[in-house]
Amino acid sequence: MRRFVAFCIVLSMMLTIAGCDQPQVETYPSMTAYLAVPEVYQTAVTNPQQDQPVTAEMAFTNGENGIDIDLTVLSSTMVYSMVYCMLTAPDEYTGMVVKMRGLSSSFHDEDNDIWYYACVVQDATACCQQGIEYELTDDYACPDDYPVDGQDICVIGTFDTYLDNGNTYYVLREGRLE
Repeated sequence: MRRFVAFCIVLSMMLTIAGCDQPQVETYPSMTAYLAVPEVYQTAVTNPQQDQPVTAEMAFTNGENGIDIDLTVLSSTMVYSMVYCMLTAPDEYTGMVVKMRGLSSSFHDEDNDIWYYACVVQDATACCQQGIEYELTDDYACPDDYPVDGQDICVIGTFDTYLDNGNTYYVLREGRLE
């Protein structure tokens, strides 16, 4: 029995020492969320237009074509996960130009007579959904110019946040539809 207790103590000390001083992984903005959910992001799917697997890293385009994050190249599960990460760590994404595809949704605040529009994405099973509000450029002057609810849309805009009555909201500003 003493040997077993001594073995457990030595084993726990070895595990404690082995767990210390792990090298820091150098990350760039928006990789913190990626590293937090590796089992989701490490899932690769095959893009029909390509022979290579599509991974979350491919969404980060480094400003190609004026877009920093292109969510349209990801699977529905990965898009849902990326949007979740954007909403939970917004400071890492603020100012980045995002391209996303989803369903149009609108809400009319009758008290203040303000229309809000969002691009909503669903996970692979369509049981969960979340969206990001978007504001289109001045070319879309009235609600009739915006897509109808449930319509498939692709919106490009600059990710930002704002406070309203103590709540934080997320928006793609200066948006345009593709």
